Amino acid sequence: MITILVGEDTEEEQRFTVHKDMICAKSKFFKAACSERWASRKEKIVRPPKGTPEQFQLYVEWVYFSQLNIDIENTGELQAVLMDLYILGDAIDDYQLRNATIESLIANTVVDSPIDCPQLNKVYEATTAGSPFRKFVVDWVVTSARHGSIKSNIAHMPAELVQELALFRLENIALMTTKDAIRFMKVMFKPETDAD
Repeated sequence: MITILVGEDTEEEQRFTVHKDMICAKSKFFKAACSERWASRKEKIVRPPKGTPEQFQLYVEWVYFSQLNIDIENTGELQAVLMDLYILGDAIDDYQLRNATIESLIANTVVDSPIDCPQLNKVYEATTAGSPFRKFVVDWVVTSARHGSIKSNIAHMPAELVQELALFRLENIALMTTKDAIRFMKVMFKPETDAD
């Protein structure tokens, strides 16, 4: 058994006791933390690099049951929890958790959903350029964002996301036939008026 301490400060810090073999089989971070060097220490405590006690409670359930049991009916809140779990899975290097959160995000995607800029900023702060999760987020925003939501929220979105959305658009324009591209430009072009 190992003890895991989770929380920013001692007031909200929580202890989780988990079977070492179970958690090490899921997470490369915990496998490294429980190496021979760790075994020689008197205190058998691990502090993960990220995560809140609530997120870690979900993770412990994941370790034992390999299922995400999140009882949230509001789709936006559920998506935020899943994104946070992906970030946790990335930090502790649990590829199965990352895959499960992506699958659950896809299953719970609602077309024309509003954009949650604080959550997107959190994702971009926690991931690096070229991250598979960033690529997923770009596809997700493009396919499920409410019409006009991208334009109205662009100032609050991470700059890297805005760049990736622009590149996505340019790549799709490049795939168009000449007739499709001309049709697209006509739709996008709005002549100036005296009011402009």
